[in-house]
Amino acid sequence: MAHAAPADRIVGAVRGRAGAVLLVGAGGAVFEVTADAIRQVTTGGVATTLPGARSDGADGVLAVGDKAPAYRWHHGSWSATPVRRAGHALLGVGKVPTLAVGRRGYVWSGEWTELVPALPAEPLALESSAPRAVIALLPRNRLVRHDGRVWRALAAPRPRSDLTTLLVGDAGPVLAVGADGSLTIVGGKRPTSVLVPATLAGFRAQAAAGGGKRPLYLVGSTGGTTRLARLDGTRLVAVSPAPPLTPGDRAVALLSYSEGRLVIALAQGTLLTRDAAGAWTAAQLPEAAAAAAVAPPAANPPASVGPAPRAP
Repeated sequence: MAHAAPADRIVGAVRGRAGAVLLVGAGGAVFEVTADAIRQVTTGGVATTLPGARSDGADGVLAVGDKAPAYRWHHGSWSATPVRRAGHALLGVGKVPTLAVGRRGYVWSGEWTELVPALPAEPLALESSAPRAVIALLPRNRLVRHDGRVWRALAAPRPRSDLTTLLVGDAGPVLAVGADGSLTIVGGKRPTSVLVPATLAGFRAQAAAGGGKRPLYLVGSTGGTTRLARLDGTRLVAVSPAPPLTPGDRAVALLSYSEGRLVIALAQGTLLTRDAAGAWTAAQLPEAAAAAAVAPPAANPPASVGPAPRAP
């Protein structure tokens, strides 16, 4: 008999100070992981279950539940960052934080700036590497880019299966992921399919890191094995395999450091670190901390004080 996958304990990871990693729990708990210890640096308090979390582009964390508002963790506590819209909410990927609430898109720069006009449809995923270069994946494999004024259609791939999400590292290229695991480089004049070798057959990409002057790495799984891959032009190259997954686990974040270190955060509370020489180490949240990661919060945090979201 099939068993249901366990609920996520960890939904995101961002770089902390002095090489530390901040893990964000589904209930809003934040843990700091260093070479010496794992300590909880805040409790919950977002009054919702978080499906994901990401860096705010500085020294904080942004997260959102199924609906607005979004939340920001900064200096040890959460605050709400409201927008004047209602509807399904999702966070984007990429260097610049983005948010969609229904058909409305926003860019973060200490506050949410609304992109006008509204999107043609409610997006499945958002990506931004610059404030005036936001890409949205829409239903039926449509891609649009906001150029600072309007949304314009991009050349979209014709995949074997529906596109489900967008992935990008710290800097391009942008990858569209198909439901069958296929990868396509998008955002340019024409989409380009990524060749996946037999050594990565069945690979399902879950997170990306690097790019630009550093290699773009992807983490995902094949069966019950965590797999790490590197994009080499338009070809995916297998990198030494990581330790095996426990049933129902998955990668929720991948971090890349300039010295060659890579960090993979898994949903059930494991942090895998690969040093520049290719050796892996693992750190696991203690059971009490893992339980705290999903503990239901008591109430919403206070709304941020400041101007309302504005149009660019």
